[in-house]
Amino acid sequence: MIDKDQVVQNNDDTHTDVEVGRLKRTGRLVGLCIVLVTIVVVLLVAYRMTVNPRTEDASVGAHYIGMAPEVEGRINVLHATDGVRRILK
Repeated sequence: MIDKDQVVQNNDDTHTDVEVGRLKRTGRLVGLCIVLVTIVVVLLVAYRMTVNPRTEDASVGAHYIGMAPEVEGRINVLHATDGVRRILK
């Protein structure tokens, strides 16, 4: 019977303390890199969403009026009521 405080080591799975320390450092480094890359990606996505916001349910509304000239032909100049002069060609 094996005591639960006793450590059983298989010859195939034995590692020296140096190898275990190296594996732990490598694991911590990989974990830290994953966390840092995740933070950078989240910050980039947040930046892009504030600079160029997007939505699926956008709509555009406009006020318009129909115009017909009293004389047939093209409209060359249109004087708008808001003071802006627009030239149609």
